[in-house]
Amino acid sequence: MQNLSRGHVTSVACTVVPLNPDGLAALPGGWLALTEDGLVRIADDGSPDHIGERGHAESYDPDDAIDDFDIGPGIHVSHDGRFAAVVTNFGRYGEVIDLSDGSLALEFDRGDDDNWTTYYPAAFLSDGTFVTATESPTGRMWAHQGRLHTVTDEGMEVWDPADGARTGLLKGFSPTAYNRVAGVFAQLTGEQLRTWR
Repeated sequence: MQNLSRGHVTSVACTVVPLNPDGLAALPGGWLALTEDGLVRIADDGSPDHIGERGHAESYDPDDAIDDFDIGPGIHVSHDGRFAAVVTNFGRYGEVIDLSDGSLALEFDRGDDDNWTTYYPAAFLSDGTFVTATESPTGRMWAHQGRLHTVTDEGMEVWDPADGARTGLLKGFSPTAYNRVAGVFAQLTGEQLRTWR
């Protein structure tokens, strides 16, 4: 197993409360949270900066979950931090917000063909292009240093995609966001911003 103790977890006070675990995403210089009040930028020291009230792509009832699929909002951020896509996981609609001024840049609709079975398949390419798909795997997973990192009940697992073997486990740390530029995973819970690099 990979020795994950070479990294370290840090914690700073942060009063921002995301709507759910999918409401936290990485920015080049901090984090972005989707809250009851809209989008909030969070500095690495935990201090908040309210961006705007936009950010609820679709009305939904959390009690409408089907099987293990929890309907609710999620966010994706462009590599340069200029745009954020606010989507409804296991839902139909989404929107792209210009984070420089909080304005609406794009609205989109993936239709209703089995959309309740997957997280919203959306991403920003490295050149800033926003793409969506009609099918995607379920679960939270990120690629980092040639390995796949995924969250389980135990914590964060690391997998080698070449041989399909689990190579590491960081117990008790369940990140909800990943900053690919800085190589940092984050979890915002209990008024604490916890990170691992």
